[in-house]
Amino acid sequence: MQALPTQLNAVEWLFDRAFAAGHADRPLFRSDERTLTYAQARAEVNRIAQVLAGMGLQPGNRVLLRGGNSIAMALAWLAVVQSGLIAVATMPLLRATELKAIIDKARPAAALCDVKLQDELKAALALSPETAALPLRLFNTGDAAIVVDHSLEALARHAAEALAPCPTSADDIALQARQLTAALSAAVEQRNRLQSDRANLSGTKNHDFHGNSPPRNGVMECTDGG
Repeated sequence: MQALPTQLNAVEWLFDRAFAAGHADRPLFRSDERTLTYAQARAEVNRIAQVLAGMGLQPGNRVLLRGGNSIAMALAWLAVVQSGLIAVATMPLLRATELKAIIDKARPAAALCDVKLQDELKAALALSPETAALPLRLFNTGDAAIVVDHSLEALARHAAEALAPCPTSADDIALQARQLTAALSAAVEQRNRLQSDRANLSGTKNHDFHGNSPPRNGVMECTDGG
């Protein structure tokens, strides 16, 4: 297996590899509501990254992510990592007190949350004056994006589809996973994330990026809508 370069952006590397292999028009994400090709997903990731930049986030900042198995969650995660930010993903079942423990330890600069899961996160942020004003953007709003004018989808509608990814190092931290009590945490470098993906996908046809389980027929299936 070819060694990864020392200077790379994990998301840029994944999309570039797919495009170079002629997979730009092949499906990457699929749910009951929509299907996105690699090209469409990349354009959406770039637009969301523009929104993150407009929020004043700087490379190295942590961003709390709260969502389920949805295309919108996947796009938000990719945009965070492409922007050189550290994704702190949380499980949908966490309640306000559990989320507060994670927030207190991670100290995120912003939060991105599925519109269906916002109540517990807002309750957690309200528990402390230090986090009450934390920038929060909702996603997976669907048709309601027109009404929820500060959602990721609404803000990204008029953003540019082309954006230079953050020039990160393979040794930069790409994500941190924190569990219920926040006593257990794991920091994952971009290099390790990509090596894990390549090892898991060595037997698949399209070598697609995937979540916690291998893609079906080279496509990441999402069960929680868009």
